[in-house]
Amino acid sequence: MAYGTNDWSGIELSEFRENCSAFYSALVRNYPEAKIVAIAPIWRKDSTPARRCGEFSQIAEEIRTATKDYPNIVCVEGFD
Repeated sequence: MAYGTNDWSGIELSEFRENCSAFYSALVRNYPEAKIVAIAPIWRKDSTPARRCGEFSQIAEEIRTATKDYPNIVCVEGFD
């Protein structure tokens, strides 16, 4: 699942954090047996300067935090 790159431009970090957590929680609840790969987030050409959510790297950190407690989610770096 790629998540976050669109939200980064338009919402505050606190709202992103809440939405991100809710998204992955719902995903795991709806697909408890699925192996999920979260991409934190995919590279984009306009990743600088900071936006309403902050630095683009903060989005990756929020996704890692939101997914770390789910054993069926593996988080990979979108920049790599």
